[in-house]
Amino acid sequence: MLPTGSICFLQTFEKKNFAIDLESKKIITSDLRNEGIEWIELRYSNFGFRSAVSYPLYILKLIRICKKNKVIVLHPFAPVAGFMALLVRKFYSSFLILDSWEPHAECMLETGVWKQRSLALKVLWSAEKHLASSSDVLLAASLKMKEYALEKWNINPERVYHRPACIDFKHFVIDVQNRKLMRSELNWDSSFVLVCASKLGGLYMRDEVFAFFKMGFEIFGEKFRILFLSEAAEADVKELCDQFLIPFNSIKHLHVSYEEMPKYLQLGDFAFNPQMHVPSKRYGTPVKDGEYWAMGLPLIIMPNISEDSEIVVKQKVGVILKSTSVNDMLCALNEMKDLLETDSKISSRCREVAIKYRDYEIARRAYRNAYTYIQTNIE
Repeated sequence: MLPTGSICFLQTFEKKNFAIDLESKKIITSDLRNEGIEWIELRYSNFGFRSAVSYPLYILKLIRICKKNKVIVLHPFAPVAGFMALLVRKFYSSFLILDSWEPHAECMLETGVWKQRSLALKVLWSAEKHLASSSDVLLAASLKMKEYALEKWNINPERVYHRPACIDFKHFVIDVQNRKLMRSELNWDSSFVLVCASKLGGLYMRDEVFAFFKMGFEIFGEKFRILFLSEAAEADVKELCDQFLIPFNSIKHLHVSYEEMPKYLQLGDFAFNPQMHVPSKRYGTPVKDGEYWAMGLPLIIMPNISEDSEIVVKQKVGVILKSTSVNDMLCALNEMKDLLETDSKISSRCREVAIKYRDYEIARRAYRNAYTYIQTNIE
């Protein structure tokens, strides 16, 4: 809840292919304004000529808004937005809270999205270093981020609070009757259903995902089914199914909104996180892992993905996939099969783990600490 008389300016970047219609914008603007929030909508563009022209204009606009309204705090989410906040701050003095603090530049390099000599890489890497040293408060996606800053830049930030990707447990609720009905409609009553909510490529695996799906039939047999929740094009999914000889009628590919996610996640028996296994992933916080656990799904995950890989082992809420070799895929799936068949409490334990590690109260505590510090230092 905002203090009486205060205003929060919410600046977002909107992609052209996800454009919001005018009527919806009016409703969103009105609803936010009722909460004391003014929405600033800017058009998103990838790093390149278009962004080089438009983003300086965006910076000037934000500076004017800050000066006109005497903004006290800049609160960007993640390093890319943090870079813009740094530029605004050069021309307008304010407190800076960097939220969702995690490596981005190095992750883009490690996963092959950016090249070593890329200008985008150099700019963001420099910005991340400055953010680590000059932010008043850092809200870290992982507890390990202080180690990262010390190792990479020899910086030891003073005020770092843990704020993982948290879950709304009022939204992510298992509806047992609806699960049974939907599985029956799909003829999945006696099936082993794997859920994978992911993109294909970039920061995520691509061919390896479907190689993993293929191995599922080796372990679970004809009863194995796949629920693939992704924005990937249908043609790409069909091509990969053909490439790996996966029967197309055994995979349900859907584009699902956030609001619909719990309804579909609950159809599964277990889940797969196909994030690329690169060093920088130790410092992130995959939102889907918490959502899987909240819906009672044990997880197959690569080693050293945030704290989640450690949680899987410590709390026995999933299986570690050691590598993407055929043998390790088969071993992980076989271990998951044993877990599902022998551990009657696995679903309830997953839910308990989600509450322990992803409850909104963790985020609330971090925000309280951050803004208490700001409040005590306002002149």
